[in-house]
Amino acid sequence: MNGVDVIKPTSTRTWGKRRRPRSGESSRFTYADWWRRLLGITAAVPTLVTTVPVAAVIGALALPSGKFRFGRPAHWITYLAGMSVALYFVASLINRTRPDYFSIGQVAVFGFFVAVAIRSVENVRHAAQLAGWVALSSVGYLAIFGVAQGSGLEISWKYGLAYPATTLIIYLCCLLPSARLAVTVFALVAIGLLGLFLGYRSHGGICILSAMFVLLSRISGKKRVAMLVVGPLVAYLAIVGLEQAILSGVFGSSVQAKTDYQTSGDTPLLFGGRTETPLSIAAIAEKPIWGWGNAQTIDAQVISSGIAIARDFGMNQPDQFLQYWVLPNGFISLHSIVLSTWVEAGVFGAMLPFLLLAVFAWAFTLARGQFGPLVMIVSAQSFWALLYSPWSGNLGVQLGTACALAIVVICTAKSTTQ
Repeated sequence: MNGVDVIKPTSTRTWGKRRRPRSGESSRFTYADWWRRLLGITAAVPTLVTTVPVAAVIGALALPSGKFRFGRPAHWITYLAGMSVALYFVASLINRTRPDYFSIGQVAVFGFFVAVAIRSVENVRHAAQLAGWVALSSVGYLAIFGVAQGSGLEISWKYGLAYPATTLIIYLCCLLPSARLAVTVFALVAIGLLGLFLGYRSHGGICILSAMFVLLSRISGKKRVAMLVVGPLVAYLAIVGLEQAILSGVFGSSVQAKTDYQTSGDTPLLFGGRTETPLSIAAIAEKPIWGWGNAQTIDAQVISSGIAIARDFGMNQPDQFLQYWVLPNGFISLHSIVLSTWVEAGVFGAMLPFLLLAVFAWAFTLARGQFGPLVMIVSAQSFWALLYSPWSGNLGVQLGTACALAIVVICTAKSTTQ
């Protein structure tokens, strides 16, 4: 109209909506970008309630002003998170036990942060940006305060730094203007080798396999089918070969002794190196529908059943794994978000983590484009964390951000925003 462009507002509002810049104005620093930076940088800063980060409080203040852009999948996740929280309390009432407030807080923060994050983004780039800033916040917090007092790199890497540091590094690699693929693959392999060297074998394997799939995603046709068959085998042989090199003392006697201890057990590969799975199976078999309310009420009879199940899986040395089931302070450890949720909140409460496994697996297969490597490693890390890690630190926020990224990838799989 008279040479003036009129921009019509869209019907869907999100905090991630970018305002078109005026002539001569840079679009680099918009309100939406700063909002995502603020959410990310406060994601690891705890409030007086340790499971609730400052980002959740900030997000709550602006929550009514946004709308879901990727409505249906995000709604399902947030509804299931709310249902899971309610079922924790229902299970504790049925069993007349104290609720597991820490797990409840983590699930609540996860569901809330999915809602906040999904309102803050409108494409994969925005979701990746938020994931990068959350990772930076987590790395910064752990670098300043540490995982535990006096902990060195080995403990800090395994129990806190590995996931956010990897996410941050790969996000930065995805922003490179050139040689992006080569640098990203090199970074994933290097991080994987570092994980193997520091004794975090599972994360090392995840990174190396992800590097292989990043390469695979750039190959099409018959070559891709061949790589899909040969690639995992090559990656597995590389990991085994490196372990053998470590066990031979190439990387020093301390690393050799540590790896020898980790690989000398009889835990099945299916359990991801964790010995607690038979205990979870026994507890679920005892109360499969409504759960226990709190895993700390698991009794000696269930532990005995768990030992019998462990023997069925070939774990014939109870003295080795019981110390991980019942810690010296009497705390019962299940070490799996999926299984511990089923144990404490029942089968319906476990619908949330099982759905998340499907979401992350789906996003992994759809990862393409500039941020494809980030989507792959974040989805792979989150999938593994759900299966073999307990709730800890700000994991609820990290998984919430990863879930938002996965949802955006799934909902925009046919677009070119990636």
